Amino acid sequence: MGAEFNVRRFDDEPKEEIEKKWNAAIEQAKYDYGHSGYTGSIAEMPSGINWQDDVHFEDRSDAEEYLEENHNKWDRAMAVSYTAVMKDDSTSKRWLIGGWCSS
Repeated sequence: MGAEFNVRRFDDEPKEEIEKKWNAAIEQAKYDYGHSGYTGSIAEMPSGINWQDDVHFEDRSDAEEYLEENHNKWDRAMAVSYTAVMKDDSTSKRWLIGGWCSS
């Protein structure tokens, strides 16, 4: 079977809050794509997040590339932080969470 790469972006807030939002996204994916397996969506990921606290990226594309290269299908989601540049040139920490999902 194959795999699809899926990620979600979250603003920086306590990890417990991010995990609640991530779990809600998984439940929504299960509703949208069903429970039959191999949907290629985050509905296929096991519960939990593997927080990569020792890694931080200067932009989203590098964070996404890291997840693509380091996440393994069937593992729980990985989370990495990155710096987002806002329209007013201020910066904000964000989290990118996801990985390879069975399809």
